[in-house]
Amino acid sequence: MPLLARAADGTVLQAWVMPPAAWEELKGTYRDRGLTAPCCGRAVVPVRSPNGWAFFRHAPGGTCQARESLGHVVGKSIIARAAAALGFTVTTEARGDGWVADVLVEAPRWRVAVEVQLSRVARDVLDARQRRYADSGVRGAWLLGYDMAGPADPALPAFRLLAGRDDRAEPEVAPMGASGRRARLGLADFVTRLLTGGVRFVPAAAGPHLVLQAATCPRCRRDVVVPVGVGTVAGHPILAPGGFLAAPDLGKVPAVRDAYRAAVPALVRRRPDVAVLREDRRDGRGWTPRCPDCDSALPLGRLDRRTPHPPERCALDGAAWPEPGAMGAGWVWR
Repeated sequence: MPLLARAADGTVLQAWVMPPAAWEELKGTYRDRGLTAPCCGRAVVPVRSPNGWAFFRHAPGGTCQARESLGHVVGKSIIARAAAALGFTVTTEARGDGWVADVLVEAPRWRVAVEVQLSRVARDVLDARQRRYADSGVRGAWLLGYDMAGPADPALPAFRLLAGRDDRAEPEVAPMGASGRRARLGLADFVTRLLTGGVRFVPAAAGPHLVLQAATCPRCRRDVVVPVGVGTVAGHPILAPGGFLAAPDLGKVPAVRDAYRAAVPALVRRRPDVAVLREDRRDGRGWTPRCPDCDSALPLGRLDRRTPHPPERCALDGAAWPEPGAMGAGWVWR
């Protein structure tokens, strides 16, 4: 079900951009105009889904193998319209040297192919198609109907496309493996960010960092953020299993303890809302967070907590921490 057709006089018709009135007129004249699909050169018919999505359908009796679902058509249409709204040149089913792009977006200095791949294919197939794009000077971005196994790859921007139950709801996009709804974007919003620099690859984070919990100081009633522990990532195997050291146990790992002590001055400047961990020398029970306002002890077991999801994180010195929740490499947006 292509979005693009050619008339006998050479005119190129793109279904996603045609006004409803022009589309209805085409439905009455298409036989005289000799519409054909670029994928196979066979006759096509302009049709519209019950929910208003326009596309070309191969005429009965054709043998073209380039068949697409309505979900694929909806995805391509939304992508094309979002890109065109930004002023870029947009072509669906665009053909190049060994490739056919679902949606090709062109600017004066770059070209991007946005692919909708709803059925599962092997990773090496995606890699090979991506290399063909790269050989033509085209960047490729992939919207997959399934979660892709393996680590995120800066050379293969791939995202999870979550389609609604029918073609009335706009599909949503999420990072690979993301759970919950917080990380999702509507497809049009995602495409806008993708084409305007709002989507980027974050490499795997390194080094220890604070895992923070929103809470209220029981004494002064100030809203504070309390370090409940220190986390690490691959390459820092000195912490407890699972890469997490509970805040009271900070002194048990001297390397992390010393790094935290050195970072406290910068932490206080950057994040005045964060409670500072201090060693409790009176009872020898470890480290306790202190309210940044009244300096009261904030025993973790008795806090009035307000649980964020996922937990907030920051570097030991309060600097922003990369966004992927698993602390590994990944594609994120802002």
